[in-house]
Amino acid sequence: MAEVCCIVNNRPITVVSSDPESPHVLSPNVLLTHKTDNDTEYIPDLSLKDTYKAQWKQVQVLANQFWKRWKTEYLHNLQLRKKWEVESRNLCKDDIVLMIDDTLHRNQWLTGTIVEVYPSSDGLVRKALVRVIKNGEPTTYIRPISKLVYFF
Repeated sequence: MAEVCCIVNNRPITVVSSDPESPHVLSPNVLLTHKTDNDTEYIPDLSLKDTYKAQWKQVQVLANQFWKRWKTEYLHNLQLRKKWEVESRNLCKDDIVLMIDDTLHRNQWLTGTIVEVYPSSDGLVRKALVRVIKNGEPTTYIRPISKLVYFF
């Protein structure tokens, strides 16, 4: 059973780097013990008072190393960043959108219809002409797509 626990706890929890200069792979065992297979530490002869000071400092260093590695190597892997990794279809004429307005609450954003799109040189739509009804009157705005909420 101990062998199984050792195997499971030595599995990497982050992407394994092929860079020879990078630190060791982060695994549950490394997080818990801060030791790798290649760790060899020399412990000098210390008095009891020095030992307590050294142990306290070592605990502080280990805790700092743990949180630093936790934040830099593991925590960001929990939330996937999908922005610009998958192409989505461009906005088209007659699409229904919400116009983001930083001065209003989200439930007060105006709903509009795309009247015209303005593609950039790479063929992707970067801005659009949106028609909304504001105070009973039809109004048009040119908005970047980052200020529009649309669902496909």
